[in-house]
Amino acid sequence: TFKVVDINGNPLVNHAVQLSLVNSGPGITFGTPGNTANLQQTSDAAGLVSVSVFSGTVPTSAVVRAASASNSSVAVDSNVLTVATGIAVQKATSISVAKFSIEGLVVDGQSTSVTFSMSDRVGNPVPDGTQVNFVASSGVMIPPTCVVSGGTSTCSSSLRSQGTRPSNGKVAVLAFVPGEEDFVDANGNNIYDAGEAFTDLGNALMDSNFNGVYDNGEFTVPRAGSLACPPASVPSRPNTCDGVWGVNDVRRQAMVIFASSSAVITGTFQATVVGVRNALDFVVSDSNGNSFPTGSAVLVSAQDQTSGNGVACVMAGKNDFLIPNSVLPATFTVGFTDCKAGDAINVRVTSPTGLVTSRIFPLPADTLTTTAGTATTLAVNQERSYQVLGGVLPNIVTSSDTSVFSVVGNLGETFTLRGKAPGNATATVTDSVGARAVIAVTVQ
Repeated sequence: TFKVVDINGNPLVNHAVQLSLVNSGPGITFGTPGNTANLQQTSDAAGLVSVSVFSGTVPTSAVVRAASASNSSVAVDSNVLTVATGIAVQKATSISVAKFSIEGLVVDGQSTSVTFSMSDRVGNPVPDGTQVNFVASSGVMIPPTCVVSGGTSTCSSSLRSQGTRPSNGKVAVLAFVPGEEDFVDANGNNIYDAGEAFTDLGNALMDSNFNGVYDNGEFTVPRAGSLACPPASVPSRPNTCDGVWGVNDVRRQAMVIFASSSAVITGTFQATVVGVRNALDFVVSDSNGNSFPTGSAVLVSAQDQTSGNGVACVMAGKNDFLIPNSVLPATFTVGFTDCKAGDAINVRVTSPTGLVTSRIFPLPADTLTTTAGTATTLAVNQERSYQVLGGVLPNIVTSSDTSVFSVVGNLGETFTLRGKAPGNATATVTDSVGARAVIAVTVQ
C-alpha cells in the first residue's frame, strides 16, 4: 500500500499512480496471478493505492515501485518483500532430547525438554504460528503442543514422569505437524509435477515398543488412505498410504529412559601388565540395563587396606565422572597404582535425587612373574640378579637343590641366583599372599 499526499501532507484523491515490479525474483507477479506488466491505479479517498503481490515457487525477493502517472520523477519503492517460508517436509525434521535418561522409573516430577525442528523443502524456516503436537507412551507432555515463533523454525515441550511406567523404562515421544511429503523435483521448478518420484507416507505412528512395526493399540494419527506403504525412514501404520503426493503429518520419534534411582555397577580388572594390575573397567546402568539418569555423579576411590606392604594403594588419573547423555549404559576405565591383593577399588554413584549406590571391587592377587621368565641358565660360580614383578612383599625365593645353585637375598623385589655345580633345578618365588612363580635353572 502506498499513500499519495500533496506538499502539505494532505491525501490526494483520484490521483493516477503507475505501479511496477523492480528487482523481482523469478515467479513474482502482482495485481493478478501471473501478471508482471505495469499497472495503473487511482488513489482512494484516503490517498491510498494498494496492490497484491503473489509469490512464486522459489525463495526470492521483490520490490514494488509507485510513481505519479503525471510526473514519473515523483516515485517511491516499497520495502524488500521476501518469499522464504513454506510448510515442513519430512526430510528436514529432527527431534532432540535435552536428557535422554531421567530418574523417572519410580520418582514423579522428573522432566526433560523435547525439541522438534523443521524447515521447508529448500531449507527455509517454516512460518511462525506453525503448531507442533506431542504425544508420549508414558508420563505427560507439558504443554501438549508448541507454536513456532521468532523465526526459529523450532519449538519445544517437556516430558514429565508420572502415572504408569513401562516395565523396561523405555518411553516413546512422538512429535508431528501437518506438512508435505518429500519428492524429487526432476525439472527444477520447485513444485511437484505428476510423475515425479515422491515418498508416500501413511498414518503417523508412535512405536511404543520400539520394534519398528505397528502393533495393535499403538497411537496413530488418522488420515484417509488404504494402500500398502513403501519402505520409509519413519514408520507408518500399514495400509494407510494413498499413492498420491500431498499433505501428510511429518514426524519424528525419540526414546527417553525412565531410569531407576539405584544403579547397577559391574566391572572387571584389566589383565596384569608385567605382573601388575593397574586398571578397572566398569559399567553403570539402571535396573533395566538402560542408562542411569543423565548427569549422575560417579566417584571412584582406592581403599588401601594393606599398609604393611610398604606401598600405598592410590588412584591414578581421573576418578570422577558424570553419566553421559545416552539411552545406553555408561562405560568407564580408571587407573590405580600400588594396589595389591587385600586392597579395593570403590565405585560410588549418586542419582539426581541423592540416592547413593556403591560397589567395592577387591583386588585379586597380582600374577607373580620375574625378569628370569620361566627359565634361566647360569655358569658355575656365576651370580645373576632378577626382579620380582607383581605380588605382595615380602618374597621368599627357594632352591630345589642347593647343590646346583643357591639363593642370595630373598626378601625384597630382587634376588640373586649363584651357580654351584652343573645340573638342573628349580627356583620358586612365593609372595606373602601365596602367589608363586617357578623358574627352571640350568647350571653349566
